[in-house]
Amino acid sequence: MPTKKTVTSRRIEVKKAPIVQKTQVTNAIPILLYRRIALTFVILVAASLVVVLYLSTMQAVIRVTAVPKEIVADFIVRTTRIATSDGEVQGEVKNVTVGKTESFTPTGTSKTEIEDQATGLVTITNTMSSAQPLVATTRLLSQDGVLFRLKKGVTVPANGSVTAEVYADQKGVSGNIAPTNFTIPGLTPAKQKLVSAKSNEAFIDGIRYESVLSQEEIDQAVASFKAELFEEAKSTLRSQLTSKYTGEEFSVDIKDEKVGAKAGDKVAAFDVSLNVEVSGVFFDNAALSKITEKKLYEGIEQGQEFIDLGTANRKIVVEQVNSQQGVARLHITQTGNAIPSRVNNALDVGRFVGMREKDVDSLLTKEGIATKVEVQFFPFWVRTIPRLKDHVYIEIQ
Repeated sequence: MPTKKTVTSRRIEVKKAPIVQKTQVTNAIPILLYRRIALTFVILVAASLVVVLYLSTMQAVIRVTAVPKEIVADFIVRTTRIATSDGEVQGEVKNVTVGKTESFTPTGTSKTEIEDQATGLVTITNTMSSAQPLVATTRLLSQDGVLFRLKKGVTVPANGSVTAEVYADQKGVSGNIAPTNFTIPGLTPAKQKLVSAKSNEAFIDGIRYESVLSQEEIDQAVASFKAELFEEAKSTLRSQLTSKYTGEEFSVDIKDEKVGAKAGDKVAAFDVSLNVEVSGVFFDNAALSKITEKKLYEGIEQGQEFIDLGTANRKIVVEQVNSQQGVARLHITQTGNAIPSRVNNALDVGRFVGMREKDVDSLLTKEGIATKVEVQFFPFWVRTIPRLKDHVYIEIQ
């Protein structure tokens, strides 16, 4: 019989390795990476946004104080009853001659006091039933005892009165009296109560002054008298018009001039006589303004614009007048002021890209475009003109 082998079994202890949760390790790395990528993306987006905002908001405003340039229109226009061409305006021509003499008092500082006889007017009243004749030089005595005399003889009617001129018996300031009552010493005491005189205004001219006449005073007197006659003549000419006109111009020609004294004379007053001829040209001012404006725009350069056409300073000189034909020649001069416009090549914003304020100021002042340039930057830390032309603004002053 076969022999049985007994096999002894041995237990072998098997150590189990710790179970590692691989899913946790393999998932941790991608999440961290994703977070970093997301953060980087946010930073890039924010930076881009900042850059976009910066570029979209940065700007520069260039304020230019422009140098004005004079544009002169100088031409001749003809006034006629019916305007038929560009160089004509409708109008009328009138003439008048005025002559007068006027007295002037010197105003010089070198005056000499001269005593003279004061004069005035008195009212002589007669309450008797018969007239009272009074001869020239009849005495009249004021209440203060100043003696006057009648300049001319008068007859005072019964129960009536007359006005007569009297003069002081003595020269000097004593004759300058206030209004007062007078008695007539030459009449009997009884008549003195019935015939008396009274003054209503003060008597003057007891003292008068003479001055050494200067050439300047003569010239001033002639000029003021000429201006007075000129204004009188203009009023006369305006009254002769058959139509209404919005424009007028005058010329004056002195035909005769006489002065009753010469420089260096010692006088209390002097006379000036003038005889002047005044021509008046009346015209359609609106039509003239259109012609003048056209002439000005013909002289302006490209890239300029008017800030003032100079209408208020227009000068018109009457060069020739023919009153019979009703025509005249007017010399017109008008000066306008122009400055560079936004389309001027000198103000092209592309010229200023990358420049600082002082560079822009130096450039435009040297070129005679501006007297001063100021640049306002935004944001505040910007110091050069942006490269984006549509972010650069020019203001012309």
